[in-house]
Amino acid sequence: MHDRSGEEIHIACDEYGQVLADQSAAQRAASQLYQYANYDVIENNCHRFVWNCYSGNNERLTRFVDLNESLSRFFNSRLSWQRLDW
Repeated sequence: MHDRSGEEIHIACDEYGQVLADQSAAQRAASQLYQYANYDVIENNCHRFVWNCYSGNNERLTRFVDLNESLSRFFNSRLSWQRLDW
């Protein structure tokens, strides 16, 4: 958690608290390790990166609500963000 901008980590879960995970998304995310991308709060943000990992599509997402809606459709479930306690 050192040098992070936030103090907590939250995990996307379904409405029953089960973690929403996808093997293809994990593989896409892992393939980006040690890669560099120019971050831009609108054009190339973390929401876009996460959605790209899940969908495989490089779609523009600018708002957190857009990511939530996309993930909800992808998993066919309402989202519940759960704080990671460690």
